Amino acid sequence: MFTRTSSFVGAAVSELIVAAIAIILQGTAVFIAWATAGFTILAWRLGIIFMARRSVRLGRSVSAGWMAVGSIVWAIELGCGALICNMSGVPALQLLSVACVVSTVSGLSARNSSTPRLAVTQLAIGIGFTSLGAALAPELWIKVLLLQAPFVVIGLGSVCWRSGRDLVSMLDAQQKNAELARRDMLTGLSNRVRVNEELQALLVDAPPDSIFALIWIDLDGFKAINDTLGHAAGDVVLVETGRRLLEVCMPVEGRAARSVARLGGDEFLIILPQGERDEALRLAEALAASIRIPHILRNAPDVRLDASIGISLFPEHGDNADALLAAADRALYAVKASGRARVLVYDPLLHAGEDDLIQFRSELAKALGEGENQLQLYYQPIVRLSDGKVTDREALVRWNHPKRGLVSPGSFIPMAEASGLIVPLGEWVLRQACADAATWADNVKVAVNVSPFQLRSERLTSVVVQALDQAGLSPARLAIEITETAMLGQEGTTSHTMRQLRELGIEVVLDDFGTGFSSLSNLCSFVFDRIKIDGSFVKEALHRRDCAAVIHATVELARQLGIPTTAECVETPEQLEFVRACGCSEVQGYLLGRPEPAPGMFTQMASLPANLRMAPPVLVPVAIAH
Repeated sequence: MFTRTSSFVGAAVSELIVAAIAIILQGTAVFIAWATAGFTILAWRLGIIFMARRSVRLGRSVSAGWMAVGSIVWAIELGCGALICNMSGVPALQLLSVACVVSTVSGLSARNSSTPRLAVTQLAIGIGFTSLGAALAPELWIKVLLLQAPFVVIGLGSVCWRSGRDLVSMLDAQQKNAELARRDMLTGLSNRVRVNEELQALLVDAPPDSIFALIWIDLDGFKAINDTLGHAAGDVVLVETGRRLLEVCMPVEGRAARSVARLGGDEFLIILPQGERDEALRLAEALAASIRIPHILRNAPDVRLDASIGISLFPEHGDNADALLAAADRALYAVKASGRARVLVYDPLLHAGEDDLIQFRSELAKALGEGENQLQLYYQPIVRLSDGKVTDREALVRWNHPKRGLVSPGSFIPMAEASGLIVPLGEWVLRQACADAATWADNVKVAVNVSPFQLRSERLTSVVVQALDQAGLSPARLAIEITETAMLGQEGTTSHTMRQLRELGIEVVLDDFGTGFSSLSNLCSFVFDRIKIDGSFVKEALHRRDCAAVIHATVELARQLGIPTTAECVETPEQLEFVRACGCSEVQGYLLGRPEPAPGMFTQMASLPANLRMAPPVLVPVAIAH
């Protein structure tokens, strides 16, 4: 109704021309009033259309009521004009007005066939007023219109009704075809076409601060069902899986509906509007739990499946549909590659493809360049338990990415290793850490992690010496931390490098002890100045007997070898008391201090808080839960 404006404008102009001719021939006030009314109604209808189109652009709902009223009012005004022309007794005006009405109502029958009631109403009003004017006209010949009018109304009205019925049937068929093209024929869920449309609509309508998630599901073990039980059984499983997913994704009060789609094969996708990371993970676990419920089939054993699930988040992982779908797909691929039956949120650094790896290498190389200031070192204190003093600060690199914000090393270090930039990155960290430590007034050591790639390089010793010389830092204030994995397969080179570092007076620390390979043989083959017990054991020590036993055994072994021990990830007073009771020499973790940037932070000797340092010694470990 708000389209094809030119058609009714043309009809209105035709009417106004007849009114202008009547004013020229007669010049009476009634014809002037007719022309004024016609012009006013035309302007009013154009204003209604303008406001309606503006509302559509702003996303507001539009009512056709006012436009329908305008159409009826114009039909009355048109009929009244024909009435006064026929009553005027002027043959020219009578012919022109009748021709104008007949041609206009004929056009209305086609133009408004989608609203046949409105079209027939306009038709009846226009012809009715024209016939009334003919009946009141003094001339006999024009009264013949009284005989023709019913046939005109019936003929044009039937055409209008048939056209409207055919148009409605055609639109219904188009709507059904469009719906079928957007539905999965087997499950009745949305398909990939519908998903793309919903994503595009969600992206267009998304407020600036909106967040939503895509959850991509792949059924683990489904191929075996098709191969052993047949495709009919597989179809039953897919239909039942779709029903379960819909059940889990039932609308939540106050939240937008969650869309469930089958992308093809055994893959499903859920769009979670207004969903943050934690909510997406909870929903993914609930979906996986529903899939694990056994599927009961006729004349076949029960089927048990699991699910691999990848998640992507808007806007963190992309600002368009293709990027978000690709991110969820890559997270799903990572799940499959790591053994299936898991849920993973996409990590742009861990789950990157070849194109991403090339882009990452370029971005990190730029960050390593001079003047970028994207890389920054944070320092976490290591505290000696005997007197509560800070002995070391471990350097932890952070990447302040211009688009992703602050990125932790757990995300970009694996990418740096894959892209070959881990060695220049490690050298930058070493130089910067030495330079920062040289400014500390408390003369605390700085501990720097060295990657396996650096350790196996014959130039590590010269890089360390150069970094110390440039910073003016004593070798006794530097500790190099290496992991057990770094020593695998390169014992000769690694042992030689470690010996060179220790001869310079640099402390060599075995990091993350207990998580690598051949731990005991490493202690016999290499000389270490300190052992750091991996934080995963410390976190679980109060709840798991095996983790507590590993800490006890490690500390006792180190004591027999005369090597101090550091407990990592100490986050609670109870964990602190436990590792103290076990005999650990030093502790590190959020309880003692979170990582902080270096500039101007360490102007005096730090120490353990008095309430923790002065706690009475515990002679036996705290109780271990079974």
